[in-house]
Amino acid sequence: MKKKVLVINDSRSLSEIIQFYLEMKNYDVAIAPDGYQGVEKAKEFLPDIILLDVIMPGIDGFEVCRRLKQEPITQEVPILFLSSLTNSEDKIKGLEIGAVDFISNTADQPELLARIGTHLKIRELTQKLKNSNQELRTKQKALSDDLYAAAHIQKSLLPPDLIHLPNHIKIAWFCQSSELVGGDICCFLPLNDENLIAYILDVSGHGVPSAMVTVSVTQYLNQLLMMNQNITPKEALAKLNKEYPYEKFNMFSTIFYLKMNMKTGHLLYCNAGHPPGIILSKDHEYKLLDSTGPMIGIDQSSSFEEMEEKIMPGEKIILFTDGITEYRNEIGEFYQSERLYSLLEKFKNEPIQTIIQSVIQSVKEFGKGYPPRDDISIMGIEFKTHLTHQEEHLG
Repeated sequence: MKKKVLVINDSRSLSEIIQFYLEMKNYDVAIAPDGYQGVEKAKEFLPDIILLDVIMPGIDGFEVCRRLKQEPITQEVPILFLSSLTNSEDKIKGLEIGAVDFISNTADQPELLARIGTHLKIRELTQKLKNSNQELRTKQKALSDDLYAAAHIQKSLLPPDLIHLPNHIKIAWFCQSSELVGGDICCFLPLNDENLIAYILDVSGHGVPSAMVTVSVTQYLNQLLMMNQNITPKEALAKLNKEYPYEKFNMFSTIFYLKMNMKTGHLLYCNAGHPPGIILSKDHEYKLLDSTGPMIGIDQSSSFEEMEEKIMPGEKIILFTDGITEYRNEIGEFYQSERLYSLLEKFKNEPIQTIIQSVIQSVKEFGKGYPPRDDISIMGIEFKTHLTHQEEHLG
């Protein structure tokens, strides 16, 4: 397709010479004899480039350039001034109002042709760049929409605002991704009036891949419990380990999974390579519930040891991900386990919601606003004999 050139010049002979030469080079050329007709011709002809004389009767080339740059339909068309003016002030003026070049010797046809070709190429590349940027913005918007949808799906897997539990069982939780979506999840699932399942999961990596695996694992565990409410923590993790080998997604997971009898405080748990659970007691120092098996996905032949505990009235269980203890501030210092344990011991007599809030506040103060590199999650269960408040949560 021929490139279109508009020549705006009051010298008919010069315009025809330029037209003849450019048509020989396979350009489609139109001519306008003055500035007024030039502006109208440009809107009608829609040239790819304009050769514009500066000194013309009526309105000069500078004014024509201004008007063309104000018209949306012509403002992107490159304008080359044809002028014998050599004053640098005139050239600066022309460039400031939107021209791209000055050609002082129109008789030098090879130079004229070279400059036209150069600016057409620049315009073509500029347009391609704009198109690419628009495509990128469109794709980014689609990706952003998908991410927000994914975040909404992942959020729907977190504990709801109201979980029907006995009055003496209180829960609280906090889960924050380092990106829009993440690899952490915490879950409370009351099976009936007697038994409660709680687990906290941390899938390796960050962002969308980890979030997709997190959603998949959560749905898998929930389906297991729907099919068999009597499944033990050891059996659940064994099935999970076989279903999600490292090779499946090139990811591994850690999980602390417990089953609690809400009437007696009897606790069965498995810890697959996850940070230890913590029992807070009024009467003695905190107790750690360490790992009882390897991370999920590392070895399909692995077995998980199931441990028992007895939770007494007034005691609390805390589960968290390493995003808390490995959180680093701007100078690279880690929050560390010791800081967390000390804080929990300090607030152990407070309600579970207050404890969770205190941990998150402590982490924020330690980091002084520095963004976390990993997801941050913590959850807690309080076992009481008398409590009249409604179930509590953070989110």
